[in-house]
Order: sequence, then structure tokens, then C-alpha cells
Amino acid sequence: MTIYSGLDNTWTKEYDAGREFVALRTWSTPPAFNFDAGVDISYTDSATNGNTWNDLAASGSNVDLDGNGQSAPTFVGDGHGSFDYDGVSDGSWCSPSHTSIFGNISNNYTYIIWALPDDTITLYTEANNNTNGVSGQRWLIGASNVGGSGSTTSGMGISMGTNGIQVAEHAGGYLPILSKYDNGNTVSGGLISTTKFTQVVVVTTTAGSISGNPYHKIYINGALVKSGVESAKSTVYANTGGPTIGYGSYGRFSGKIASVKLFNTALTDAQILREFKAYRWRYEV
Repeated sequence: MTIYSGLDNTWTKEYDAGREFVALRTWSTPPAFNFDAGVDISYTDSATNGNTWNDLAASGSNVDLDGNGQSAPTFVGDGHGSFDYDGVSDGSWCSPSHTSIFGNISNNYTYIIWALPDDTITLYTEANNNTNGVSGQRWLIGASNVGGSGSTTSGMGISMGTNGIQVAEHAGGYLPILSKYDNGNTVSGGLISTTKFTQVVVVTTTAGSISGNPYHKIYINGALVKSGVESAKSTVYANTGGPTIGYGSYGRFSGKIASVKLFNTALTDAQILREFKAYRWRYEV
């Protein structure tokens, strides 16, 4: 096994379905959870067990593939390792029993997801004062409703289609799109592939915020593509009761999801790029 040294991580050459790729053995900041539909021997040789999607970060926060009354997505044995969500009834769920793990993750955190969408979403103008997110969304991560109308808290979610990526926040009477990447933009668009997996990273952070409230940055394949508007809420949670994957209120993801990671910190540009380089050979071929 060949060892590669990064700036603050150790990389190791791994093999999956006969293909060689470079994987991160350790992180300077370990993920709060790491769901991987394929073989990721940075942690373990077993990613799934029946209808359970194991948390490879060993927090015990495993995902029920058909949890909360949803239909289970279809495992795709294409060499990448992914689950295919039908956009109609499929959805996976992390039990609220893990509130102690997720309940305090707020304002500064990072989602990293490898996904391949097969349908569009409705793109909206960025704002922090409406409910546009109730329509036309396909949720990679469901936007949990946190806080009543007029509260200072909200949850967040990530919607993705072949035409773009949007980050929303959800509270009573509040579900706006705060950060948007338009894949059809003639200047910065075209990064979402319809044939290969895309690395989607959303960093929620208060760094540099004028109001002190968090905002959301979207990265695609290791590069920053959009910084959204600042939230109207002072506290924005990742998921208070554990994430819903592939569905949420007002929408379901249509396409394949291979990996979902959540870090309890706002990762740096260098860390995000390193993660992309480490796994791109697994998902881009």
C-alpha cells in the first residue's frame, strides 16, 4: 500500500471493484458522520447491512434506508457504489434517537455529497424572507423545520437537479432559497454532469458575515461557485434530529447518491479540494 502525505491528512491508495483510487485515511477534523454506499476501507469493508446504511465515522448514527415510512432506494452495483432514489417515494432517515449527535451542529459545518441527478429543480432568486422552497425542489438533504414563525432558528437543506443546486432554510412560515448555483449560467455553469457523479459541498459559516448570521457557500468538484445571502436567523442547524437523505418536506431527490458526509466545522478551501482530489477517481470513471 502506497502512502501519500497531504498538508494535514494521510492519504492511502485503495482499491474498489478493481479500480485504484486515493482515499483519505484520516482527517484533521473527523466527520460527524460518513455514509458511503460503496466500499470505503478508510473505515471498514462493510458499508451496508440489510436496510441499514452504516455510519462509517463510527458515531452509531446509522441511516435506515427506508426509515420513517419511506421506500428504500435501489442499490446500484455499478462499481461506484450508490443508491438510486426514484424521486417519488424513496427516502432514507437517521432516527431522532441520535439528536445528541446532531442537535448541536449549527452555524459552522460542512456537508460533502457525491450525487448524480436525473431530473431538474425549480431555481429561485436568492432571498431570506419567503417560502419559495416549498415548490419544485429535490432534496439531497431535507430541510428540517426548526423554530416557529418569527423564531431566531431554522434548519437547512440541500436541493439538487441537473440544472442547479440550492440551499434552503426552514422554520415556521420560512423556507427561502439562500444560495443558488445555476448550471445553465453562461459564465459559471455547466459543472453538474448528467453522466458522472458530482461532488457537492455546502459550507455553512458565520465567517465574514456582516450581520453575524450564517450564510451558505456552494462548492462543486472542489471549487467555490457561489456564496449566498446571509440568513435572517441567528442559528441555523444542520439537522436537529438527524438528516433525511434523498427527501424532505416538499420534494424528493431523483438520481443516485453515493456518499454523504457531515463535518462539525466549516472546512477550508484547501480541505475541500483535497477531499475532491482524493475521491474523484472513484466517482468520475
